[in-house]
Amino acid sequence: MKRLLTAVLALFLAGCGASGTMIQPSTETVKSYEIGETYEANTGSAIVRGGRIQTRPTFTPTETFTPPGRGIGESESPPMKPGQMWRAVSRLDGGGYLLAPPDSYPHNNEMGINADGSVGEVGWNGKFAEQGDWPSGQAFERVEGAPVKGSFEFEILYSGTSGETVKMTYREYVDGMQRADYSQDLSYNIAEQDTITYKSLQIYVEEATSSSIRYKVIEDEGLPWLPQ
Repeated sequence: MKRLLTAVLALFLAGCGASGTMIQPSTETVKSYEIGETYEANTGSAIVRGGRIQTRPTFTPTETFTPPGRGIGESESPPMKPGQMWRAVSRLDGGGYLLAPPDSYPHNNEMGINADGSVGEVGWNGKFAEQGDWPSGQAFERVEGAPVKGSFEFEILYSGTSGETVKMTYREYVDGMQRADYSQDLSYNIAEQDTITYKSLQIYVEEATSSSIRYKVIEDEGLPWLPQ
């Protein structure tokens, strides 16, 4: 299937008179904390988040605009709006990108933009469009990449106290969807030990009440248990 999609994209680019290089997702380890830094969190909030995510260069419209018509007899395209995440699937010659629409966008049409974010020569739905039909200047701006398929994330939520016991909940997410079967309720008696351990995480609890916790992560060993 992947080879077929690659071949289809190559034909698309060739048909548009543009050429480019497929972009492979980049993988990075992310953490919500710094080792040794003190944080506070309320009950129900995550005290630790992290994961190994895959991202692509991602862009969002700078303003709301409706793409020009796609041809006689074809339905009108919905507006493109700030906040929509358009992911780059190919780097075009000249420094631009071929963008794929968000999953929620009803039309599966790629479009090309120039390096400065203006609408490029590839146009809409594989067709050329007059530049005057599109917003002039920067129509898209680059934003932090949203996770794509293959991403793994986790979080530990603070659930309050029961006597001298602190309660927490561990959750996992794959491709942005929670893995309910992998959730765990955790409890630690901080009267016996004020440093709690889960997997490679060591968390020193400075103070814990029924409504909040003050803590710091003192070790995580680089989170070696994250899926590759």
